[in-house]
Amino acid sequence: MSKTNTRRLLAGLPAAALLLFFTGSASAITPMKTVDLIEHCRSYLEQPDSADTLICTRYIQGFVAGAIATDDRVSRNVAKEITESANFAERYSAVRFGRKLDRFGPTYFAEFCVPEEVPLLAVVEKVVFDLKSPDFFSDAPLARDAVYKALRKDYACE
Repeated sequence: MSKTNTRRLLAGLPAAALLLFFTGSASAITPMKTVDLIEHCRSYLEQPDSADTLICTRYIQGFVAGAIATDDRVSRNVAKEITESANFAERYSAVRFGRKLDRFGPTYFAEFCVPEEVPLLAVVEKVVFDLKSPDFFSDAPLARDAVYKALRKDYACE
């Protein structure tokens, strides 16, 4: 490569980097569609070792694990912030808030409560079963919404 071509290439790098930055950030995470998750989950019972089953299982497990991790942290942060305020009523609310979390688990405010004794694969099986009903997911075009809807149905709190 000649010096001129190298300079041209190097001169174009900042523009290319900016282009990647602005286009890449907007489409970095493309949410999975419900129909795609259903397709992956179709083989769940018949071919438990298939790549599609693995994608199905990991997606649902990741959703639950992510909800537990983030909901717990957000809830604890909110309770701590309220507790630190000077208002007695707010501190009382924070204590009640914390008790609900202790009683029902970190996803209580997301409106689903998976008991600790329920294995994660049992949760996956229930969600996969729900995904088999067209009526169930017709109003949830994104997989995350369908999984969330299934969890709220199958593991309602209280």
